[in-house]
Amino acid sequence: MTRRVSSNAPFELWLNSGNWISNINNIISWRAVTRVELRNRSDISKANTSPQTTILPAVRVPSNCQRDFSLLMFDPDGDEVKCRYGNSALSECNPCTPPSVLSLSSSSCTLSFSPTSSSNEGSYVVQLVMEDFPRQTITLTQTSGTQTTITTNNAISKIPIQFALKVDPAVPSCTEGLFLPKFLPPTPANGAQLYNVSQTLEIHITAEALNSTLGANQAGARCISRTQSWQAGAGYIVRISKLTKPEYATPPGRGANRTEPAILPGRRVNRPETATPSGHAANRPGWSLLRRTSI
Repeated sequence: MTRRVSSNAPFELWLNSGNWISNINNIISWRAVTRVELRNRSDISKANTSPQTTILPAVRVPSNCQRDFSLLMFDPDGDEVKCRYGNSALSECNPCTPPSVLSLSSSSCTLSFSPTSSSNEGSYVVQLVMEDFPRQTITLTQTSGTQTTITTNNAISKIPIQFALKVDPAVPSCTEGLFLPKFLPPTPANGAQLYNVSQTLEIHITAEALNSTLGANQAGARCISRTQSWQAGAGYIVRISKLTKPEYATPPGRGANRTEPAILPGRRVNRPETATPSGHAANRPGWSLLRRTSI
């Protein structure tokens, strides 16, 4: 989306389109709102840069397993980043009913899921807003000379975070590595920042589960091992091995706080919405790992 502006006044971008998948919290049509702040900041002497994140379009969790989903968050200006549910009064979603099976920690942008009954199994729509707050009082100056004071309690900009949560039937065990795959070394840690300039970035991702199903010919496999290279954006090759239902997986040393091996690099990375190797279906579990990240 491109918008030409005549000044550095703040503005909002709205994206309205079709309907969500059928869901329990009765969200029908989707709406995403972004607030862009272009006025000059007194603390960094330039315009604000919005916080950035990435998430899979659909995240899965068994109904009997406690899981914490810590959203990736990065702010180039070093601002404090917080998350909240969308607000209908601000027209940020339509409607903005949050999933009853989740609780949100605003300061850490962590969604928590607690074991629930089978009657709550199904799909939910999650509609969050991520905002950046200055760490000290600052002044925003417009090209006309108009100035606005922003305190640590005022959000500077905002971006939408929207995805589907699929609560699956219970599994025999919530121990990672049995029915729920877990990430193993050398998978990068959650929130790792990879700096790469004019070189090929190679990311090795490894996960395993003793009891899993990837496809009709791989049911019950002890460990699915794949090594595949393909172009996932200009100059970037992703090599992935041993992938088994990563929607449940957790990287080593981080606890049950992650739903994908997403990377927040320190440079601009342009990837397709879902990186899919040649000859593999786009909806195949284990391959829908990489989401577009622009930093």
